[in-house]
Order: sequence, then C-alpha cells, then structure tokens
Amino acid sequence: MRERRWPRVVAWVLLGLVVASGVIVFAIAKRPATSPRYPAEAWTGQGTAVTGRLTEVDQGSAMCWTMTQGSVFDADFVLGLVLPDTYRSFAPALIDRGSGDPVSFISTTSLWAGAPIVTSLNEVSAVVQLAQGSDWHDDAAAEWDKYCGELAKVNTVVVVKPDSLAVSE
Repeated sequence: MRERRWPRVVAWVLLGLVVASGVIVFAIAKRPATSPRYPAEAWTGQGTAVTGRLTEVDQGSAMCWTMTQGSVFDADFVLGLVLPDTYRSFAPALIDRGSGDPVSFISTTSLWAGAPIVTSLNEVSAVVQLAQGSDWHDDAAAEWDKYCGELAKVNTVVVVKPDSLAVSE
C-alpha cells in the first residue's frame, strides 16, 4: 500500500510559514535591549537635578545610556545612567538600522515600543544619586560594570529617580 505524503507536505509548508513570519517580525519589531537597571521601589531620599545630552552606546542586545554634561566641544563630565526597572530600552529594528537614522529610545513598561519619552542626542534632565554607599546603589554600580563597563567610558555612575528623566525645555 502506498503511503500518503500530503500530511507531511502540509506540515512542512506550515513550519516554513511560521519561520518566515518570525523572520519578518524580527526585521520589523523593535526588540527589548538589556541595560543596567535597579528596582524602582529601592529609591529612597532626595537626589540631585542634572542636565546634559543623552547618548546611547549599544553592542548587540546591551544598551548603555550616558549623559554628557558640558558643551559639544567641551564634554568634561560623562555620567553612566542606571535606570529604574520601570523603563525599557528597545534596540532598533533591522529596517531602522538600514535607514541611516535609527531611533534609540527609552519607553515605559509596555511590551512593544510606543512613542519615545526621550531619545539619544537630546538635551535631558533627571534627578540622580551616586551609585555607591548602600546595597542597592552598589548593586546598580555592579549592573553598570556588567553590561557597560567595557562599552562606555564614564566619569561616574548614577541611578536615575523613577519618572524623572525628561527632555529639557
């Protein structure tokens, strides 16, 4: 008796469609990126208001946010930013990278990226504390070293107060 091949053909076609749709979604979607974080509920006390130009350095899925204080020609002081876990960073989609103007941004807790809150190379302000002196501060500094220690050269590492990062006006 002859074996029926059409169930196998249908199964392989369906598998091919699933793989092809996954590739298309990967090329179009902005993917979450790993960046140094701390638990937002750990924030205690006051902070210091700072302003500067937000920059982003990424390599693969690691994204490091820095704030440069000073003019474009005299960038004296660079802060490494450890963000609260209420922020999410998204890596540009492959088609964004090919456009010559990828948009890197920080969004709120939504799974997929919406409108940006702040983008790299904008003047921003934030309330920060030095990442040293207590357990959660030291953990935040360790997060920075783990993900960004090799990627971004900074003068100091700070933690950003939840919901304080905004475009300067």
